Amino acid sequence: MEFDGNYYGTLFSEIAPKKGEFPVQIPIMETELQGMLSARNAGIPGLYIYLGIESLDVLKLRIEKRKTQTTESIKKRLQIAQEQMTQAQSLKVAD
Repeated sequence: MEFDGNYYGTLFSEIAPKKGEFPVQIPIMETELQGMLSARNAGIPGLYIYLGIESLDVLKLRIEKRKTQTTESIKKRLQIAQEQMTQAQSLKVAD
């Protein structure tokens, strides 16, 4: 997945069950919403839990506190977070 000019992700070959593997090893991963949906839709077995943000205001404060991103980059992150919150609600992966 591309975000803010950088690419992130895990190869499915690294997390998919290997043929003949017993017992099946299930990875523990921390991903954003699209990564979780991609793994689930690819049939990767697992318990999928979406942990959303408390609020956009809290996220903004956390990002600003790090002092590592530009104002434009923060705006982009908040827009993506809002879209993911909406998508998570519509997909019923979050309450």
